[in-house]
Formats: sequence, C-alpha cells, structure tokens
Amino acid sequence: MKFALAIIAVLVAVATAATYSEKTAMSALYYCKSAYCTQDPLTSWTCDACSYHPNFQIKGVYENATHEMQAYTGFNPDTGNIVVAFRGSHNIPNWISDLNFIKTTYPNANCLGCEVHRGFLEVWQSMQTQVLPDVQALANQHPSAE
Repeated sequence: MKFALAIIAVLVAVATAATYSEKTAMSALYYCKSAYCTQDPLTSWTCDACSYHPNFQIKGVYENATHEMQAYTGFNPDTGNIVVAFRGSHNIPNWISDLNFIKTTYPNANCLGCEVHRGFLEVWQSMQTQVLPDVQALANQHPSAE
C-alpha cells in the first residue's frame, strides 16, 4: 500500500515510554494517507483520509517540483498535536530519490552522531524554508502542543 511508505514526522504526545498504541498507530496511518491526497482536497482537508481527523486544522501544503514531493503541516485540537507529514514514494522521481539511500551525517550541531537517508535529507533541505516557518507559527499559536 502506498501510504505504508509514507515518511512522517508526527509530533505526538507519547510520553517517554515507547509502548505501542494502536490508537497512535491508526492516527499516524491516516496522517500518512492524507499526505497522498492531491493539493486542493488536502488544503481544504476534505479528502477521504482526512475524515479520520475531522477537526484537524491544516496550516500549509508544500510541494517541491524538482523532487515532486509533497508535505503538510497543521494542528489537531482534539489531541493537541502539531503534525508534519511527508508523502512517501509516489512516482518515478520519488523512487529515484529512494535509491540515494546511503546515510549521511545530519547537519545539526545539536545532534552529534546522527545520520539520515541522503535522499530524504535532499528533499527536506529543498522544502525546509517552506515548512519550518509554519511549524514555528504553530508552536507559537499552541505553546502547549506536542
């Protein structure tokens, strides 16, 4: 299934214990599925997968033409979560990026020894100037969000 390949960063309220929660897994699954919606229904939060989180407030939808990637950010008032979701591999340019799977050092001085998939890092670096301001705005609007 396409959505199983989605790369997602969901900032969820999962204390420090790493226990499995079916509710959290299903929530993440539907955020992933939503990332595959086309831009218009995603922007209006009306695609089929969006119905799992009916009160979700979309902040932005971001596309990168070079990598043909899509991501979105938003806030879920029901759970108090800020969400950043990236669509997974969806087309040939995405699969080509997937082939660039060699790990590389993550360029963040606060994350010593961290490595990241080189293809994802390239996509992230091409979209971060769009995504980060909205994540910061969400964090400012919802200071207790996770």
